[in-house]
Amino acid sequence: MIITITGKPGSGKSSIAKMIAEKYNLKYYSTGEFFRNRAKEKNLNLKEFSILAQSEREHDNETDKWQTELGKKEDNFVMEGRLGHRFIKKAIKIYLDVSREVGAVRIMDEKREDEVALDKIQAIHLWEHRIASEHERYSKYYDMNLHDNTQYDFVLDTTNLSKQEVFEKLSQFIDKV
Repeated sequence: MIITITGKPGSGKSSIAKMIAEKYNLKYYSTGEFFRNRAKEKNLNLKEFSILAQSEREHDNETDKWQTELGKKEDNFVMEGRLGHRFIKKAIKIYLDVSREVGAVRIMDEKREDEVALDKIQAIHLWEHRIASEHERYSKYYDMNLHDNTQYDFVLDTTNLSKQEVFEKLSQFIDKV
């Protein structure tokens, strides 16, 4: 079984993907980690690297190739990230939605060193910038809207749900597949 989990920043993709991987004894992969590692290699933070990726497609191409190859040579994993559903066709495709306020606060509360916000207003600004940057890049490179829910097998708004509630709803869906 291969599962891809995508969605908006702060929707719970990473946390839930790890929980799903553990429950179903699957490997866990994260395109976010892959992308962050590439940013660190270039001594850039995530925001700076995202801006660079808008003008230099090679960065997305590396991530795309990595995902495509994993989908071809491996089975039994969860891929958390923005475009796994596009490159791993045989996957169960899950999308997690979240309001901008809740997503921004969740990211701020995680205190990731590459996405530090001083307050809720700044967190929302960073969240909106990230959504806009990704939308521009994916529209340009892939002619797609990541947030078009018709391309997913299961869509869940996590705004008012705990991690456990999200996990339970996803598990129920996966058990039926």
